[in-house]
Amino acid sequence: MISLIGQILCSALKNLFENQPDIFDFTSQTGQTEWNLPHHLANEIHKYIFWLDHDLDVTKRNLGNKRPDIIFHKRGTNALNFLVVEVKYRDRSVEEDIRKIKEDWMENELKYRFGASIKIVDKNEYKVILLDRKDDKWSNNQEIKFLPVSKLSNPIRNEIDQKVNKILSFTQSQDYVKEYERQIDQLVYELYELTDEEIKIVEEEIR
Repeated sequence: MISLIGQILCSALKNLFENQPDIFDFTSQTGQTEWNLPHHLANEIHKYIFWLDHDLDVTKRNLGNKRPDIIFHKRGTNALNFLVVEVKYRDRSVEEDIRKIKEDWMENELKYRFGASIKIVDKNEYKVILLDRKDDKWSNNQEIKFLPVSKLSNPIRNEIDQKVNKILSFTQSQDYVKEYERQIDQLVYELYELTDEEIKIVEEEIR
């Protein structure tokens, strides 16, 4: 699954720069902060991970007011903490972001399933490092398969939404949560038209 999420992130970045080719173009009186990029990027990622809520720069009071740049989750529960993303712009180091992702968002009670560090240098140069809870690691050093955004009318989207609602009704039972997560994974493979060979690779990552 980690490779599929990596492809989604790279596809979202590609879409961001194609849809907003002037995203780095500002007058001499205007400076862009790092907060601007996560805002636009989160909207592009959400087109792929549409079944979850996404929030930016939320404060976790029980974790010393630490703030992830982007999270994909369901509000009001930790049952579907799916992806946390930290974004850096240009020459800033990502080492601290990777540490925070692992220690603050994936290893404590939040237990995010995936964490991504994204360093954006310019429209044609960015680095994605993706982690999961098993310490597997993926980066965009390899060839990337571009994934088109699914159509809103696709019936698989409705099936995924139904599975999410099931998970939210079974938050007291981790067995039910894991089973419905597995079913959602299968629907996501179908939605993004993964080949049998690609599904085999993704399933091996999950194991």
